[in-house]
Amino acid sequence: MPSRPCCARGCPRVTTPDGYGDYCPKHARHYRRHGHPEQDPLTKGEVTRLKKYVTKLIDRRRNSPEIWDKLDSSHRALLSDLRAESLTTKVVYRGNRHKFMLLHAMEAAEAKDFILTALAISYLHEYDSRRFKSDEAFFVSLARRILMFNRTSWSGRLTPVERKDGSRTLWKTQTYRDPARYYSSEVGKMVAKVFYPPGVALRQGEIRTDKMTADVLRAPVEALTLDA
Repeated sequence: MPSRPCCARGCPRVTTPDGYGDYCPKHARHYRRHGHPEQDPLTKGEVTRLKKYVTKLIDRRRNSPEIWDKLDSSHRALLSDLRAESLTTKVVYRGNRHKFMLLHAMEAAEAKDFILTALAISYLHEYDSRRFKSDEAFFVSLARRILMFNRTSWSGRLTPVERKDGSRTLWKTQTYRDPARYYSSEVGKMVAKVFYPPGVALRQGEIRTDKMTADVLRAPVEALTLDA
């Protein structure tokens, strides 16, 4: 089968020589990693800023202790379900591999860090849905940041490096090993099922607060108009 043009927008490359697939090797790898051939990855700095902002949104509410308790309870319930299933399932196969991947990531991460990461990305999806090219891109992007908590998802090597003073040292480089897109998508769906609704609620509450503030600021102007 002859090669065909890559289906990614604006890409001049062609598909693999066997002709199978819709994308060139570069966009095929990007599709596998991010859930869409044109999806911009979520950076660590972007997620960190969102986590700080989401923390402020929660802490400024009167019932913030109750909110944190509920989020922590949801986290414990999800972790408990995954642990219970891991005890009853002795064989890892395609249908349950994503559950073990999520379990290992949750056990490696601090509870609050895990919760804030899931909330931040869910909030971002509700705030700017165009940030993600598709639903699968959202699930894969969410799972990618979650699975990075598990250090076994990383591979590294030691590279000799010469310093300015002439001495030599070893520089450790680490690379995240992306799982198959199917597993990332399934992990993202499991996390989103628990933490996407709270993320949406945070954004909706922010919209209501902004509307109330705008009404308060607009009231004196409307009063002056009526007096005139």
